[in-house]
Amino acid sequence: MSSPRILLYVQHLLGVGHVTRAAAITRAMLNAGLEVSVVLGGEPVPHADFGAAKRSQLPSARANDMSFSQLLDADNRPVDDTWRAARTTQLLALEADLKPRVIITEHFPFGRAKFAFELIPMFEQARRRGDVKILASVRDVLVEKADVVKATRMRGWIDQWFDHILVHGDAAVIPLDATFEAAAAIRDKLIYTGYVIDAAPFVSGSAEDGRDEIIVSIGGGAVGENLLRVAIDAAAALPGKRWRLLVGANLAVATFEALQAVAGQHPHIIVERARPDFRALLSRAALSISQGGYNTLMDVLVARCPAVIVPFAGGAESEQTFRAGEFARRGLISVIAEADLSPSVLAAAALAALQRPRGGAPAINLDGAAGTARQVMMLAGLA
Repeated sequence: MSSPRILLYVQHLLGVGHVTRAAAITRAMLNAGLEVSVVLGGEPVPHADFGAAKRSQLPSARANDMSFSQLLDADNRPVDDTWRAARTTQLLALEADLKPRVIITEHFPFGRAKFAFELIPMFEQARRRGDVKILASVRDVLVEKADVVKATRMRGWIDQWFDHILVHGDAAVIPLDATFEAAAAIRDKLIYTGYVIDAAPFVSGSAEDGRDEIIVSIGGGAVGENLLRVAIDAAAALPGKRWRLLVGANLAVATFEALQAVAGQHPHIIVERARPDFRALLSRAALSISQGGYNTLMDVLVARCPAVIVPFAGGAESEQTFRAGEFARRGLISVIAEADLSPSVLAAAALAALQRPRGGAPAINLDGAAGTARQVMMLAGLA
């Protein structure tokens, strides 16, 4: 008997964390014997490893800025009805060809509402065909919808279409209702998988890169330029260790080159593009300084590396600040509020963190990728 087919829909708009987490989950499902097809709707993400999963690319979309107020196509033009029709037609054809037993939407309906134009028709088509489970894949922390109309619409989608919500967190650490008031009303649909970590073997690079260094990272790089500039100034005042600044692919080439030029005045500061061996660097590093993205925090915990986190708080974002605060209260990391960031504050925090020993295994469920695969297998009728 052939293994059940899984369709995983992933649409990122600004950062790359959603894609990275989805890739780890995909590999875990493949390892469990599931047949996974991934539908991608954003711009290409370097180093995203979906293993042997079949990948299909829709006409790409990205957000115009942190407000997410407008979608732009691959040519940086506002999307239109022709673009939407092309995406919908392609997605429906993919679903009809695959005939999945399980459909998983990454983040929708808790976000990505602008893509309901193609997702709802896909759900309708799948339900007409027969028995299919529809699941949402979400982080542990959500940004509450202040708009009552949008919140009501989202609840309607959950009630009508979704069988379960896969929450990639640990209820004993951050229950979903800590940041999502309506969680109580959908409690019967919630499944906590544990936190998702990248369990792939470390990519080998230079065995000395990262050793006893201070690693500064900003994920995909769409935001985080200010942290890099402040880190260079802080590093200039702390020449005792090598500082390695990793710049995501989404930061403009001109900005990257300007940072390199400034750092070039200090032989102990390196500025380079983000590397596939990031986790290996952390395992050898003396300290990690980063924003508070979900995946970066998981990498820090697994590496047991002392960490200073400066949560991204631009626009209406509260997710990173909330999660980082909870982890800091458990003594796992140190936190600097974005509004308080300065070279002197960062330098002081770095010096304090360097005095801490590498931590032990955190008392947190970090089995989220395999946990998700197990849940999907059960829902597909294999366990």
